[in-house]
Amino acid sequence: MCPDDIGHCNYHAPLVRAQVPISAIEVAPVSMNYTVFIKDLPSRLEWQNYLDQAEIPLKLMESLEVNKYSGFVPMELAGYEAGVEIYLDEFDPNYIPEANEFVGDRKKVITFSFSSDTGPLCCAAAAAAVLARFADGLIYFDVIPQSYEQTMTEFYEFLPDAKIQLDPTKHKALLAILAQKLAGFALVGNALLYLPLGDCARGVTIVPDSRFEDFQISILVWPLVAHTEHLLLCSCPTGLNIEVSSYYIYQPSTGRCSWNYDDPGAASEIIDLATNNLVPYFESINTPLGLADALFEQFRNEQHIYDIEKTGMACAAAGKYDEALIMFDRVMAQSNPNLQFDWKIAIEERCTMIAELIKENRVEEIGKQLAEWRTYTINKCGLASLVNIAGSGQS
Repeated sequence: MCPDDIGHCNYHAPLVRAQVPISAIEVAPVSMNYTVFIKDLPSRLEWQNYLDQAEIPLKLMESLEVNKYSGFVPMELAGYEAGVEIYLDEFDPNYIPEANEFVGDRKKVITFSFSSDTGPLCCAAAAAAVLARFADGLIYFDVIPQSYEQTMTEFYEFLPDAKIQLDPTKHKALLAILAQKLAGFALVGNALLYLPLGDCARGVTIVPDSRFEDFQISILVWPLVAHTEHLLLCSCPTGLNIEVSSYYIYQPSTGRCSWNYDDPGAASEIIDLATNNLVPYFESINTPLGLADALFEQFRNEQHIYDIEKTGMACAAAGKYDEALIMFDRVMAQSNPNLQFDWKIAIEERCTMIAELIKENRVEEIGKQLAEWRTYTINKCGLASLVNIAGSGQS
C-alpha cells in the first residue's frame, strides 16, 4: 500500500479525505480500502434501505447521486457527522487479480477509502457490508475477501472509538480558545494557519490521539506550489530553535512527548509559542526568496522525499534554479525501478518536468505549471477561502 496520500495503489491518484475539515493536514497516513464488486449500483434510497433493514446507525446524505458521485461522501454515523471517500469504476481484471475467478457478472466496482481514523472506517465497513448482504456484492479488504459478518464485526468493534473521535469535546474547546486568542491565524480543521496565506501554508497543528486524551503539536511549512492534496507534516523548521522530537513534534515544557487536554497551561504555552517563535519565523519566510532560502538551508542534504520535493519547487518558484536542480537530482537519486509506488512515480515525474523546463530555460512555462499546482493545492486542501484574507499587519 502507499505510505502516503499522494498516490493510490489501486485505481485512483487522489485518495483519502478530499473534504477539508480535520483532515486536510496529515502526517502522511496509510490508506486502506474496502472494495465491493457488484452487478448494479443501488440508488441512494435503496442503499439507505439496506442500512435501515440491517439496523445500522448510518445515514447517507440525501443529495447523494450514487452513479455520479466520486470523492468524499458526508454521512451521519450514530448521530455524529462523518463520511468516507467513495470511488466508482468499471471492472478491470488487473484491479484485484485474486478476485477475478469470483467476480462473475459483477462488473461495477465501488471503492471505500480511508486511513486510520475509526469514523471513516466504520462508514466504509457498514456501507460495504450491506451491499454484500442485500445486493449480492463481493467484498475485499485490500486483497483479502470478506463476508458480511466479518465486515460487520469490524464495524461494531470500532464503533465505540469512532463515537469518541467524532465527539472530541476537549479538542474542540482547545481549538476554540486558540482561534480566539491568536490574532492573525485562521482555524482550518486541526490547524491554525498564519495569514496572509501568500506562497506558503504556515501554521501549527493540534494532532489528537485516538481517544482524544492527549495531543501533539506540530509545525507546518508547506510551499503551495508543491503539488499535494494534504499539507504533509514533515521536518520541523530548524530556524525556530525549539525542542522537537520525531522531527516534527513540539514537546511541552514538562519533557513529555505529548500534551494533555486537562493541562491548564497548555493553551498558554501554545499561544506563547505562536507569538514568540512562530510569527517572527513565518514573517521571515513570507516571500518566495525567503522561503526558498530557508528550506534549501535546512533540506539540501535531506533524505525525506517530501521535504526534498517541496524545497525544489519553492526554489523553482523563487527563480533559484541551480538550487532547484540540486533538490530534483536528490529526488531522482532515490529512484529504484525495483521498488516503485504510484505516489513516488508522481513525485519523480513532477520534479523531472520542472527540471527539464529549467534546463531548457522555459521560464514562462515553469511559472504556469507551478501556478497550476498552487491552485490545485489550495483547492484540494480547502484553503481557497483564505487566499484573499489579510494578515495581522506584522510584516
